[in-house]
Formats: sequence, structure tokens, C-alpha cells
Amino acid sequence: MASDEKKYLEALLKPFLKNHGFKKTSTTWRKPVDNFIQIISIQGSPYQKTFQIYIGVYICDLGDKKNPSEADSNIRITLNTYAKETEISKLLNFEKWGVDELPREEILEILEQYGLNWLNKCSTFDGAKAEYTLPSRIMAGWQRKQLDEYFA
Repeated sequence: MASDEKKYLEALLKPFLKNHGFKKTSTTWRKPVDNFIQIISIQGSPYQKTFQIYIGVYICDLGDKKNPSEADSNIRITLNTYAKETEISKLLNFEKWGVDELPREEILEILEQYGLNWLNKCSTFDGAKAEYTLPSRIMAGWQRKQLDEYFA
């Protein structure tokens, strides 16, 4: 069962992401863009009231999933890492500040400025390849093998 904090975050994100063309199933939002599926999900820590927003792109040429999970993304990152110079980690921390103690609408601004821009960039062949070839890009062996062949 989802915590009150996760329910709060989902309620905050739902209308915003719907306005940007995303559809929600379970705890994941997806948006098809040409030959890609953009994916956004919220994941909480099992030990604390802190959350991460995962963003990823599933390349349809590399699989046949109609509703891929965030873990199925060929290229993915956490918004917390990508937008680390913002206050996103503070805004997703309910350990120190409860649901009513900190205005969290800034999450939407950060998601739009960083997350949606990253997703749009990675939803093209050239953008996905540029992200994949970053030296700091860490991925599973199956992802690396699949993308090596795809971008060759």
C-alpha cells in the first residue's frame, strides 16, 4: 500500500503529466513519442520517507512491450541525480519536512525543465545515442549489449 507521502506526490504529478500527454497505469506514467516510450515513476526508500523520480526511455525497436516499466528503459536516470543542483532531493524528502510543511510545486518546475527536456532529447536516435555514450553512463550488461548493436 502506498504511503501518504507517495499518494501526495502522485496527486501532484498526475494533472501535470496528463497535460504533457502522459498516461498513468499503476505507479508509472508513459508517453509514446515516435519509436520511443517515455517513462516516469516514483520510487520510495524502504527505510525512510524519501523518494526518487526515475525517468527513462524505452526504444521500441529493441523490444515489444506496450507498457514497459521504468526498469525496462533502455536509457534511464533519476531526476534527483540529473537535477542535483536544484532542491529536488530536499523536495522529495518527507523525513525532515512533512507533506504540509514544505511547498512542493517546485517539483513540477524541475521535472519540466530537467526531466521532460531530458526525455525529449533521448526520444530521438541521436539524443539517445549521445546519452548512451556518456562516460558516466552506468547500465546493466544486457542494456549495454543491446545498445551497442543498436547504435553500431
